[in-house]
Amino acid sequence: MRRPSAPYPTVPKAGDSVPALTDGETVLHYRINQTRQRVKHWRKLGYPGIHNNVRRLLEYWNRKEQHGTRPYFCQVEAIETLVWLCDAAESVDTLLPKIRSQILRACIDYNNGIMRYATKMATGTGKTMVMGMIISWQALKKQSRTDILILVPNLTVKDRLATLLPQNTNNVYSKILPRGIRLPDQTRVSIVNYQAFQQRSTLEVLPDSPIDAKTRSLLNAGHPEPDYWKESPNVMLNRVLRHHRGARQIVVINDEAHHCYRPEPKARADASKGANPREAALWFSTLQHLHDAGRLGAVFDMSATPMFISSRADVDTELFPWIVSDYPLIEAIEAGLTKIPRVPIIDANGNDKYRNIFLNIPKDRRDLRHDSMLSDVKYLLQKLEEKYKIESKRYEKNHKIPVMIVVAYPIHNAKAIYKHLAGYRDGGQWVSGYDMFSNIQDGKPVSSPNTLLVTSDMDNIDDKDWKDLAIEQETFFRPDSNKRDRINYLREVFQTVGQKGKPGENIRCIVSVNMLTEGWDARTVTHVFGYRAFKSDLLCEQVAGRALRRSDLPAGDLKPSELLPPEYAGIFGIPFSFIFGPGRSIDPPNRPWKVQTVAGRDSLRVRFPNIRSYDLCQKAVVLELDPAKVTPYTPKIRDPDTVVAGIIGKPERLKMRAHTAIYQLAENVTQVHNESGNGKREFFMSILKVIREWLKHDQVACDDPRVLVHSTNLGNATKAIWDATTAKHTEHHVRPVFADEHDPSVLRELDTGDVDFDTTKIHKYPNDGIPTKSELSAAACDSAQEIRLAELLDAHDGIEAWVRNHRLGWEIPYIDPKIGGWRSYTPDFVARVTGGKAHLVIEFKGQETEDAQIKKDAVETRWIPAVNNSTDPACSGQWFYVYLDDESQMGSDLDVAVKGALR
Repeated sequence: MRRPSAPYPTVPKAGDSVPALTDGETVLHYRINQTRQRVKHWRKLGYPGIHNNVRRLLEYWNRKEQHGTRPYFCQVEAIETLVWLCDAAESVDTLLPKIRSQILRACIDYNNGIMRYATKMATGTGKTMVMGMIISWQALKKQSRTDILILVPNLTVKDRLATLLPQNTNNVYSKILPRGIRLPDQTRVSIVNYQAFQQRSTLEVLPDSPIDAKTRSLLNAGHPEPDYWKESPNVMLNRVLRHHRGARQIVVINDEAHHCYRPEPKARADASKGANPREAALWFSTLQHLHDAGRLGAVFDMSATPMFISSRADVDTELFPWIVSDYPLIEAIEAGLTKIPRVPIIDANGNDKYRNIFLNIPKDRRDLRHDSMLSDVKYLLQKLEEKYKIESKRYEKNHKIPVMIVVAYPIHNAKAIYKHLAGYRDGGQWVSGYDMFSNIQDGKPVSSPNTLLVTSDMDNIDDKDWKDLAIEQETFFRPDSNKRDRINYLREVFQTVGQKGKPGENIRCIVSVNMLTEGWDARTVTHVFGYRAFKSDLLCEQVAGRALRRSDLPAGDLKPSELLPPEYAGIFGIPFSFIFGPGRSIDPPNRPWKVQTVAGRDSLRVRFPNIRSYDLCQKAVVLELDPAKVTPYTPKIRDPDTVVAGIIGKPERLKMRAHTAIYQLAENVTQVHNESGNGKREFFMSILKVIREWLKHDQVACDDPRVLVHSTNLGNATKAIWDATTAKHTEHHVRPVFADEHDPSVLRELDTGDVDFDTTKIHKYPNDGIPTKSELSAAACDSAQEIRLAELLDAHDGIEAWVRNHRLGWEIPYIDPKIGGWRSYTPDFVARVTGGKAHLVIEFKGQETEDAQIKKDAVETRWIPAVNNSTDPACSGQWFYVYLDDESQMGSDLDVAVKGALR
């Protein structure tokens, strides 16, 4: 997967002026490309000017080795752009204020001043993961209550985004956050259909209302209900957003945001209205109501097509002018993030009839009949079945079922194609359809459908069309089922296409009336056939995009220089503009395999100190806690909050975070007992460690350290801590700075006790599942040499436990002299020698590089001395670094290292 070049040719320099917005889309492209270049420069500088927690997230997402799912470059670039625009200090880049002012100008003109940031990402490039990144960024930078509202257009999208809910056991955060970090408990995320924000009648929302909808219609004499009968915007918001009561600011993420715009924005007087301006107005009014109530935070728009979608073919589609990041479909195809579309270019007669077959058929012959199908359509469907059979045999090796999509309009054409493919009843007899797609076998209907007939809006289809649509599939429904039951069944089958053990597991063909529902993300689509008018490239892209999601996503093991293996999708009857010639046929990607902690191997657990940086400590006096000196202590005042009250009005509580109180208490001890100021930093850091240990002691009855800084408790708490310490003189040394000293929510120590991830690496040890000296089920290796090293560790008498350090979240920090900033790297293996008193950090390099030498020096001169000089329990025992660069000497070099550690 290579990093793409900028999509637009004109790249301004840092000192260039920014054109006015009135220049239209040329300026929009100019600004997007300009932003891309500035974010790239900001990345090289190490993300200055933002919160430390956010910087760590960006560095982790941009790293080659991660314990979770490694994001694509386009996903990382999207979140980097949003953070740079929203959070970065203006001093980091002279162009940042100008670009911000341009986006603000666009939002004033088009969004009534509501700030929106639109990210354009091609179908299949992972918008859901970017939304998870946005939520993680917003929550971890605040470390306090964070409210996120995700607005969606339909139930299909809502179901697909369920992984963004923190309470979901299979949520996305376990895959994208560094190991040992989780979202704060105060993070509240909800997913709501925008239609829920319709202002209801006050009579409708009243319990046991005596006036029903029909009576209200008579009272209004058929006119729209007056506004004074409707609930106010604030009442409506409180009703819908019960999960966010008390939230001062709600961050909004609009998925499929092309449905959300002001219907008649400035500067579009000559353009047609949107395809559905009423829906767009309702969605936009949700933002407006939140803004007017003072409850709207940042707004992020996610869409593959963030544009004013026109209902007229003669009006060009206009991009949202507040787009800040663009990853177009052509780049996603070139980078291998999506399937490669194959479209008909020329047939035997020298034309491309099958590329837009609907328009190539005379108007008076376009209506189809299932029992006398047009020869051209029948020929194409037969050829598609032949192609499908070939794909089916190859997909069977990975226990998958490929899917073909047919999009037709109007409904009678869709029904005709459905009957032609799936079979039908002729009088009292069942007639079979195509071998691969027929729902009729041996003269009777199958129990589970192979082909399904659906429409994109089943809830709103009228009764006549619904009866015609449903009767073709009547054998799938219970005799006593009503319309709602049948709709729910069809929706469940449709949404679970290709999912093992679900109703849609065996579906091979979907025949859709008009358009497929947005949010449908089946990944095994191999062919698409369109039989309807396609009047714009946008519509072609939306339909073809349903086939472009890859069948298997990489599990995070690809290197930046590698390309994903190609996959192809045949696009017929759709005049798709991206034309590719014949390509080679390949098998579906390798299936991921799992690496996880094995129950019952606790004795093989390996622990790592989670160190963020180092301190070069001077000679000083430090304190250590003496448990024998700890005396019983209970604070006198136990209310942790400060109450502020005026002469009238409700009193307020000023809340303090726990780690802030610990720092204040440590500062007080330092000021009282270290008046000379010599070695103050070392003294202060040792006091922090003492306080944390003291609070955990059985003699101390204080669950909340915030009460200790109360004036009534501060003096006696300081004395109790001081009396329980012992002074110690230190020499010049390197001190480890643990991750939790920067962020208390991060673990001070990591281990192999809770590992669970998927990988597609080819090299695996062991292959046969035989138990090893590792707590993990298998080692995911980069090469055969690493497998050999794992075998040596397993067989060595001096090694009692080891682990391949791949995607465990443990890394070693170092200063990169090229940028003058912090970097980190992940050693290959960690082994615990017999007796458990020493550990080996093992790095194997077949070829020496400049970066490898920098990392080696950092470990030997910083990490190893810092850990071995520390008395913290997380740094137990002695640690040694082993650098192996000769495969032929690997065994003997390992012997030497183990003997040295055993001394």
